[in-house]
Amino acid sequence: MRFYEDPQNTHIARLQGRSYYIPKGQAEYTLLNGEFSFGYFADGDSVDVARAVCSDTVTVPSTWQSLGYESHNYCNVDYPHPVDPPYVPMVNPLGIYERKIKINGVGKTYLVMEGVSSEAEVYVDGKFVGRTQGSHLQAEFDLSEVTPVGEHTLRIAVRKWCAGSYLEDQDAFRCHGIFRDIYLLERPVGHLVDIDIRTKNNERVEILTAPDTTVTLWDGEQKLGQGVTDTEGKVNFAVSNAKLWNAEHPYLYTLEFSKAGEIITQQFGFREISISDKNEICINGVAVKLKGVNHHDSTPHSGWVMSDEEILNDLHLMKELNINTVRTSHYPPSPRFLQYCDQLGLYVVLETDLETHGFSLRNGVYDFNRYYDVEDGIWPCQDVRWKKEYTDRMERAYQRDKNHPCVFMWSLGNESGHGDNHVAMVELLRAKTDGRLIHAEDASRAWTVRKKKYAEAKRAYDIAIALGEKAKTEELAFASKWLERATEDQQRLDVFSNMYAAPQQIEKWLQGEVNQPIFLCEYAHAMGNGPGGVWDYMDLMYRYPAFVGGCIWEWCDHAVDVAGVYRYGGDFDELTHDGNFCCDGMVFADRTLKAGSLGIKAAYAPFRFRYEKGKCLIQNLFDFTSLKEFNLVCKVKVDGKEIAKKEFCLDIAPHGEMWVDPEFDIPESCVLGGFITLSLNRGECCLGTLEQDLKIPVCAPKKAAERLSPIKEGRFISVFGKDFAYRFDSYTGMPCSISLCGEEKLLKPAALTAFRAPTDNDRKIRKYWLKERGDYREGENLNVVFPHVYDIKMHENRLSFDLSLAGISRTPFFKGRVEYAFFADGNVQVSLRGEIKEHCVWLPRLGFEFALAQKDLSFAYFGKGPLENYRDMHHHTTTGYYQSKASAEYVPYIRPQEHGNHIGVRLLEIDGLQFYSTTGFEASVSCFDAYELNKAEHTDELPESSATHLRIDYKNSGLGSASCGPELDKQYRLDEKEVAFDFSFAPMRKGE
Repeated sequence: MRFYEDPQNTHIARLQGRSYYIPKGQAEYTLLNGEFSFGYFADGDSVDVARAVCSDTVTVPSTWQSLGYESHNYCNVDYPHPVDPPYVPMVNPLGIYERKIKINGVGKTYLVMEGVSSEAEVYVDGKFVGRTQGSHLQAEFDLSEVTPVGEHTLRIAVRKWCAGSYLEDQDAFRCHGIFRDIYLLERPVGHLVDIDIRTKNNERVEILTAPDTTVTLWDGEQKLGQGVTDTEGKVNFAVSNAKLWNAEHPYLYTLEFSKAGEIITQQFGFREISISDKNEICINGVAVKLKGVNHHDSTPHSGWVMSDEEILNDLHLMKELNINTVRTSHYPPSPRFLQYCDQLGLYVVLETDLETHGFSLRNGVYDFNRYYDVEDGIWPCQDVRWKKEYTDRMERAYQRDKNHPCVFMWSLGNESGHGDNHVAMVELLRAKTDGRLIHAEDASRAWTVRKKKYAEAKRAYDIAIALGEKAKTEELAFASKWLERATEDQQRLDVFSNMYAAPQQIEKWLQGEVNQPIFLCEYAHAMGNGPGGVWDYMDLMYRYPAFVGGCIWEWCDHAVDVAGVYRYGGDFDELTHDGNFCCDGMVFADRTLKAGSLGIKAAYAPFRFRYEKGKCLIQNLFDFTSLKEFNLVCKVKVDGKEIAKKEFCLDIAPHGEMWVDPEFDIPESCVLGGFITLSLNRGECCLGTLEQDLKIPVCAPKKAAERLSPIKEGRFISVFGKDFAYRFDSYTGMPCSISLCGEEKLLKPAALTAFRAPTDNDRKIRKYWLKERGDYREGENLNVVFPHVYDIKMHENRLSFDLSLAGISRTPFFKGRVEYAFFADGNVQVSLRGEIKEHCVWLPRLGFEFALAQKDLSFAYFGKGPLENYRDMHHHTTTGYYQSKASAEYVPYIRPQEHGNHIGVRLLEIDGLQFYSTTGFEASVSCFDAYELNKAEHTDELPESSATHLRIDYKNSGLGSASCGPELDKQYRLDEKEVAFDFSFAPMRKGE
C-alpha cells in the first residue's frame, strides 16, 4: 500500500480545524494566488518530488483540466478508476507547484490551502512539512520551524488520486490542482487559535476562545460592550431587544477580538433553530419554508475555480429568483460563500466533502429502487478503517463554519449509504450541542427501503407458514434486523429527507407515515428544458406544515466552453462518462436565465392571490416581512388590452391574508380572453407576477361568409377562392399547398404528427416514443410515422378524411377523422376527432405541423408568453398579445431539444395566415424541426434553417423532471384516449 492509499493515515502535521478568519493588526496576510512554477508528471510515483524540475508556469488557483494538462472528465456515479478501496491506479499523475515566499518575522507562520484536489504534500526548502487529503476542506500547516526571516522556496506536490478519492465521487466534472485560495498567515506568538460564538435565547452571545482575549461587541458603529475572556477563554454579553437574523432580514452584529497585538473580527447573528410540534422548522420561533437550490462550484472556463465576484453574482441572482436556501452540494464551499450568505440572507445546508455513489455500480448492476447495500462491508461507511476519515471530514467542516448564522443544518454527505461511520458523525455533531439540525438523506432512504423489504419478507414468511412449507426465518430475521437499525438511524436525525419524491408520495408520508419535518434535499431536476411541476410542490408545501421545503437540483449547467460551444461528458475521449447529465442547471452555465429559471421564481414567489366574486384575496407567504414594504399592482386585461389597474400598499402580516375590493368592472364576454394579474414590487425589482383566468365567455366574431365547395383532382382535392387556393393530399388528409395571392406558403406538405424532439427530462420515456440508434422494439416509433386514409367524404363545403397514424412496425396509435369546412373568405374550420389506442404510451404531443417556405418568419400571437411555457411550467408568463420571430423563440439548451412552446393560444398570425380557436391550442414557431433538433448533440451541429416550422397542437405534454425525478404527473400528459380539437385558419385581411 502506498502512503496516500491508507485511509487511516490521510494527513501528517495538518493542524486541527478552527473557525475561519483573516487576522489583522500585528499579523500579516500574504495571498499566494498568482504565478507558480509548475511541473506535470503523468506517472507521479516515478518522480522524486524534492528534485523534480518545474519548467512550466501556471496561475493559481486553477485546475489541471482547465490548463490543458489533462482532459476534462464528467462522471456522475461511476468512479473514473476501478473500485478496489483504498487502492487507486498504479499510474497516478502528479502536479508540483513551486514559488518563492518571503517571511517577515512577525512570529508564527502558517500556510493555509482552502481547496486542493486530491492529496497535497507540502515542502519548504526541500524539507517535508506535512500532507493532507479532503479536497474541499481547509488545510493549515505550521511553517514556523522551517521559515526563519527571509526568502524560502515553497513546493506543493498534488496527487490526482488517493484514498480520499473514494469519498469524493460527486456528480461533477472531476478537477485536480490547487483550485481555491492559498495564503500565508504570519501571526504573533500567543495569538488565539479558535473562536466559538453562540447565541442563547436571542438575548445573549457567549464566546469561547483563548484566555485573556479582549472582546468588543459592535452593532454597526455603536459599541455595545467590551470584556476580557476568563481563564477558560469565556466571555458573554447581554443584548436587550436584539435584532434577529433571518434570511429576509439578515441582521449582523460584529465581535472584535484582540490578543497579542492581533485583531480578528467575526460577524454573527442572533437566531435560534427549533422544530415545532407540527414538525415545522422554525427560525426564531417562526415556521419557515425552505425554497432552495443545490449549488456546485462550476464555471465553463475554469471548472471548480470561482472568484469572489462569481460567487457573489450567484448569490445575488438566487435572491432575485426568490431562493432563500442553499445546499452546498456536496462539500463545503469557499468561506466567502458563507460570509455572503450571512450578509445577503440565505439559509444554508452545509454538507461535508463526502460521496461514495460509485460503490452502487461496483458490480455492474444499479437498481434505483433499492437502498445502497451497505451490509456488504466494502462500503466505506461500514468499514472501521474509514471511521477516522469520516469523522475528520465532518469535524473539519464543522470547525471552519460553525460561527455562520446562515448555516442551520449540517449534512453528513451525499449518496454514500448510511453506516456505522455515519452514526459516528452524528454522535460527533450531537456532542457539539450547537442547536443546528442534522441531515442524512441516505438514512431516510434506508428506512423507506428497509420497511418495504421487511414487508416483503414477512409476507413470504406468512405464505410459507400457511402452505406448510419451510418458513423463511433467516430472511425475515435479516430484514427485521436492518429495519430496526434503519429506524434507529433515522430517529437520530432531525429531518426526514428524500430525493425526487413525487408529490403523491410526499402526501402519503405527511398523512401519518413520517413524524418528522420532510425536506427534499433534491427535487425538480432542472435538466435542459424545465423543470416542470415546481408549482405543485409549492402548493403541497403550503398545505402541510411538516413539508418544510427542498432544494432544486441544481443551480447551473456544468459545461466546458470550447471555442464558444459548450461541451459535456463524452466530448473529451473519457474512459467513462455520463454524457450531458451535467447540464442540469436552473440557469445556464454562463448564468443567463431560461424559462425554467423564471418558472421557479414564480413558484417561489412570496405571495399568492385569488380573484373571486369581485374581490381579491392576497396571501403573504413571507415568514418575517409585511407586505407594507411592497407595492402591489393589480391589472385586468381583456383581449390583450388593459382595461383596469389598481395599486395597493397593504399591511398584510407574514403568513397573513386580506380580502381587497379593487372595484373592477369585468365585461360579460370577449373575443380572445380576460385575465387578472397581481405583481409584487419593491422599487424596480419585481418579485413575481401571477395570473388568473377570469373565465369570461369567449365569443368568436361572426362572419357571414359564403360556403365554398372543394374540387377533386385525382389524388388531390383543391379549394379555390379570391386570392387563395388550398390543396389537400388524399393520401394524408393534410394540406399540401396553401397559396395566398399566388404565393406558396408551404415548403412541404403539412402533417399530423405526435413527435417532438425529446427534452432532457424525456430521457427515460423517449425509448417508448422513438425509433433510434437501430432500436425500434420497445416504443411506438413516433418519429417514423405512416399516415393512412381509409375514406374521404365531400359534402357541400365540407371535406373529411377517416385516417390513422402508425409508427413503423406498429399498429396505428391514432384513428379518427379530420374535417375541413371551407368559406369564401378563405376561412377553413378544422375539426379533429379520434381515439388513441388503449395500450399506447402517453404521447409527447399531437397536432398539425406546417413547414413555411420563408425562413425566420416574424409572427404574433395571443397566448401565454413571452417566454416558452408548458402545461406544467407556465406561471412565469402572462396571457397577452405578443410579437416574436422564429429565431427569437430558439433556446440554446446545451443539447438541442424541444423548445418554444406556448399554451393557451387563441390567435396566431404568421406570413399572412391567421390561426384561431375559441378554446385555445398550443403553438410553437421554430427555425428547426424536431428531427434536426433530435439529431444534434451540440448547438453547433444544427443545420442552417431552411424553413419556419409552425406547430398548431391539440396538446403538448408537460416537461416534468424525470431525467432524475419522478415520471411526469398524469395531469400533464397527453394520456387521454379521446381527442377533440377545433381551430380555424384563414388569410389575414386588411384591418384584421
